[in-house]
Amino acid sequence: MIGECARTRMLVALLDGRPRTGSELASVAGLTISTTSVHLFRLEAAHLVSVHRKGRNCYYRLRGAHVAAALQTLSDLATDERSTLSPDISNPMPLARSCYDHLGGIIAVELHDCFRSRGWLVASATPRARGYDLSPSGADAFRALGIDVEGAKSLRRTLAHGCRDWHEGQYHLGGALGAAFATLAHTRNWIVSDSSDRSLRITELGRRELLARWGVSDME
Repeated sequence: MIGECARTRMLVALLDGRPRTGSELASVAGLTISTTSVHLFRLEAAHLVSVHRKGRNCYYRLRGAHVAAALQTLSDLATDERSTLSPDISNPMPLARSCYDHLGGIIAVELHDCFRSRGWLVASATPRARGYDLSPSGADAFRALGIDVEGAKSLRRTLAHGCRDWHEGQYHLGGALGAAFATLAHTRNWIVSDSSDRSLRITELGRRELLARWGVSDME
């Protein structure tokens, strides 16, 4: 179901967690609206997308974080980084962007590397590739930020894993902890959505906080 090229493009377009109309997804897939509707019906039947009907419009989004994780894992396995699992890289958004419900881009890669270097994230013993556990110091650090670590652990999803950053070729923080950190950054006005795509803008407050807390300086 995921391997069909048009459906793959539509699923990848939904990785930012925002709902899209059928006509928007038709444009992404390069198909007519009627043909797109058939694909979306199949994706819904396979429990890969959910649909919300509002008036005459239908809005589609990924069924959940498990679907996003599957797409991200498949992208790791792809030998060709320009395969259909990769979004259009002719117009990259390298500084900061949404990757489903967590942060991607240069800033996110730097934060991931900082959390790892400080020993907050340690390689998990679980079989999942790039899976992380929180060290005691890491749990304390994330709690001090205001993140509900116990709540994140209780969710039916991976606590933390390295999510391959398509534009950087490295990893940023995914999983429940990555989502919680993204929510925190939005709530504290460190980042704001800047357009209808997945790009994010780092606010002046965010620049100061990221530099002071984690030494993130590559924000131009």
